[in-house]
Amino acid sequence: MAIDFLGKGPDKKMPPPKVPVQMHEPVLENITSEKVISEKKPEPAQKPAEKFSEEPLGEVNLVTSLKSYLFKKKIVIIIILLFVFSLIILGTYYLLTRPPKIVINENKPPQALICGNGLIEFNEQCDVQGCAENQVCNNCQCQQVSIEPICGNGEIEGSESCDDGNRENGDGCSGLCQIEAVSICGNGVIETGEACDLQGCAENQVCNNCQCRQVIIAPICGNGKIEATEQCDLAGCSENQACENCRCEDIILPDTDLAPLRGTVVKFAADSTLYLIDWGGVLRKIDVNSVVFSNGLAISKIDPGSIYTINDRFRSIRQAKEVSGYVDWDPRVLSEAEYLTYK
Repeated sequence: MAIDFLGKGPDKKMPPPKVPVQMHEPVLENITSEKVISEKKPEPAQKPAEKFSEEPLGEVNLVTSLKSYLFKKKIVIIIILLFVFSLIILGTYYLLTRPPKIVINENKPPQALICGNGLIEFNEQCDVQGCAENQVCNNCQCQQVSIEPICGNGEIEGSESCDDGNRENGDGCSGLCQIEAVSICGNGVIETGEACDLQGCAENQVCNNCQCRQVIIAPICGNGKIEATEQCDLAGCSENQACENCRCEDIILPDTDLAPLRGTVVKFAADSTLYLIDWGGVLRKIDVNSVVFSNGLAISKIDPGSIYTINDRFRSIRQAKEVSGYVDWDPRVLSEAEYLTYK
């Protein structure tokens, strides 16, 4: 089979030309046979068409058509592949960049979140409560809270380096809750937190555990100092009173035979012991080493003429306790008439 060069498809071999068959027609009336023959001249016999060599040309057209077909098919396949590849790229990009899926409870219609209803919903961190100890819930979000440290509550907070439950200095943790150098009580050095160390307290205080403690000293009656509960000590009473056991007692004059000589320093001829006749008219031995009169003179410094020697018969006069320390009057000076009776 061959394809014609005009592209009209395969062409069969041309049949041999048909020779018209001589048909004898009936002789028509008034027409002679010669006339019919003259009118029906036989057609010249057609020469058979020349055969061209078509076989090589048909094979070329077939290959060309096939190549064209395959080329068009490749283009279509490439376009389809590009389209599919583009869909894959677009789908991958969408999956990677799409927003998170929000799951909605289909049994409950969606509603706006209400901050403050006590329910922690969706993107709320808290609602009224739900934050850590050092946080507060603000607009349903937990926010850090800065708490000022409280020194002395026993908890180390903020800038505190210690907290011993008090605000005293000198115990290792200062009143500002900062670590302080520890003092050593007993080393003789007054350090932080110490009021004293072996010494350093006032006269009526003692150093106890490096702190000054008040000391109540029992009064010593007869030392010339009015202390604590004493009303007097050798002196300190009014003119018509005498100091007895450091208490002021009323004087009943004359109390003794020596009452007229009260306030006088005397001695007896038999010995050199000095006595003071107090305001009660009694004899009181004088501690010559400690007695000081109001004028500032000690016994050794007073005028010897102020010391009167009296008769031994007055030794039996009642005597009181010894006089020592300060005496709040000066030795009395007697007139000759006053002294004459007691010589």
